[in-house]
Amino acid sequence: MAKAKSFDGTVRKLCNKKISDPEEPILGEQFTVEQAIAAAVIKRAVSGATDSVKLIREILESAPSESIGQFSVNIKVVE
Repeated sequence: MAKAKSFDGTVRKLCNKKISDPEEPILGEQFTVEQAIAAAVIKRAVSGATDSVKLIREILESAPSESIGQFSVNIKVVE
C-alpha cells in the first residue's frame, strides 16, 4: 500500500507542476520509473484518454486535506 500512496503523491506533484506551468516539460533530465509512468498517465489524460482522466481524478480526490491548493482559515472574534 505504501507504493500506491507514493505513486499517488508523484502524480499529484507532477499535476501541480503541469498546472503551474503548462509549457514546461513535466520531467527533468533525470527521473525515476515512477515519475515516467506518472508523466505518461498525465500526458494521456491531457490528450483526452478517459481511463487516464478517471485515474487522475481518483488520485486527486483521495488527496489528504493538507494537500497543496487547499487551505483553511481560523478566525477568532475578540470583543
